[in-house]
Amino acid sequence: MMHPSPVVRTCIGCGQRELQSSLLRLQVDVAGELVVIKTPERGRSAYLHVRQDCVSGLLRSKGLGRSLRTTVAREARQRAVLDLVRVVKGDPSGDGRDTCGLGEKAQMNPAARSRA
Repeated sequence: MMHPSPVVRTCIGCGQRELQSSLLRLQVDVAGELVVIKTPERGRSAYLHVRQDCVSGLLRSKGLGRSLRTTVAREARQRAVLDLVRVVKGDPSGDGRDTCGLGEKAQMNPAARSRA
């Protein structure tokens, strides 16, 4: 009996391929907010190492919007980076939500919204 091969994804921060289970999964929810997904859900996702350099790479990279097939405003990415830095450092501050946008919703382009 063949065992299924492990699922490998690419980090949008550094471009390295890694087992999916070792990466954070980011999605834009139906409200247009950028969230970290802890349980498997359907839909477009982007993956990210839990490392400072990869989180910082979100600001330089267009990989987030390309992976999610939507436009994510720079301000929303900046807020996501600040929130994810706390996750990387293990800082428990915050409201406990998985929201990366800190109140600012990722800006979805209307064509992508209709596909979601």
